[in-house]
Amino acid sequence: MENFSATFKKINPFGPPIGISKLSDDTVSTFLSLTDEILGDKNSKSHGPDLAGQINNEKTILIKKLIEYNLYDIINEIQLNYVNSALNLSERPMTTILRDAWIVSQQENEYNPAHWHDNCTLSSVLYLKIPEYIPRDIPGKEEQDGKIVFIGGTNPGSPARTFETPLWEARPSPGDMFVFPSRLLHVVYPFIGPGERRSVSFNGIHLWKDTADSMPEEIKKFI
Repeated sequence: MENFSATFKKINPFGPPIGISKLSDDTVSTFLSLTDEILGDKNSKSHGPDLAGQINNEKTILIKKLIEYNLYDIINEIQLNYVNSALNLSERPMTTILRDAWIVSQQENEYNPAHWHDNCTLSSVLYLKIPEYIPRDIPGKEEQDGKIVFIGGTNPGSPARTFETPLWEARPSPGDMFVFPSRLLHVVYPFIGPGERRSVSFNGIHLWKDTADSMPEEIKKFI
């Protein structure tokens, strides 16, 4: 084919992005102090009835507590960075508002089934404690315990998987934080062994900043 020419470029127009952050040791320590306080309070409210997790100890973190511990702005800024990066907006800026937060104190054999989060647009999870897992040592099998897995795209057995990754998994460490669209399916696998796998989850919304600025404060707190 004489005089043939073509141009090519790769774009990624489909698929929800996942934001990954690493929080400082000082911030993790502050979160540990806050969550120790809540977990140690027998009167603290359980968040479990609103959650999918097969986990016994899931406690609500009041937004005012995040503010009191100077943690609200840190988490909200990470969510805002995710929104700005994912949407690449500049002319009309966005803002984010945290709606709720809770502790997941996961123990041996507990797990979170595949689920998504309602009544929000953004979700995120921050890991504070990761125990030593007892290996299952199944011949020929990769260790999966304690992983968080995000589910999207085509059936894993489909030939289309050649072009698309339907699952993305991570084995988190303390300080790791993931931000993602609230409707993205995700699952947390169980583990074997003593110790606590502690994380904090957050739900938020993103909206145009000029819209948010015009809202009365008494309305914002219910968003």
